[in-house]
Amino acid sequence: MTGDQSVIKRHQELAQKLLQPVYGHYINGEWVESRSCETIDMVDPTTGQTLAKIQMQYDKVLGYIDAGRKEGAQCLIGGGLREVEACPDGLFIEPTVFAGVRNEMRIAQEEIFGPVNVVIPWSDADEVIRMANDNLYGLGGGLWTRDLNRAHRMARRMETGTVWINRYYNFVGGMPIGGYKGSGFGREFAAEVLNHYTQTKSVIISPDDGPMGVFGA
Repeated sequence: MTGDQSVIKRHQELAQKLLQPVYGHYINGEWVESRSCETIDMVDPTTGQTLAKIQMQYDKVLGYIDAGRKEGAQCLIGGGLREVEACPDGLFIEPTVFAGVRNEMRIAQEEIFGPVNVVIPWSDADEVIRMANDNLYGLGGGLWTRDLNRAHRMARRMETGTVWINRYYNFVGGMPIGGYKGSGFGREFAAEVLNHYTQTKSVIISPDDGPMGVFGA
């Protein structure tokens, strides 16, 4: 048993060494992409960022950013208001990236619906699945892998209504859309939606006058 544990420990240490540069590379990539995100006219298809539609949502997103800072997350970029000359009264928020995030933080647990991204490192598949499923919501999730078998295994374990593999947030016509847990009940945009408007009734008619058993015998 001691030898097995030693092998497992070495594998975990190797995984940490391999994944740490990926974590750093991702953060740097997110930093560059967020800095280059320009706000343009909302009707322009090349727009990189749009504005919050109402003051309540605007205040809510800023509240999450403030909560992230108070809980100890590191705000790498953004985190404030964004002035747009072409739209001085618009409710714009800077694209924001947090690192040093723990999975129990509000910014990791709740749906922000704003330009805020959190980055959390992980060491193995079991850990990332545990963190992904450890919240009240489950609308969608994604993963990147070259191993098709692993993709299927991970997708089965993810408690989300949609799983994207090697891409994110695109939809196919006719696919059912919906969430797990607090992200909604039922499905939309597919044949499954008809079930919500269907009240099933069973009617049993006996062709005989004599007694009949529970299962028709």
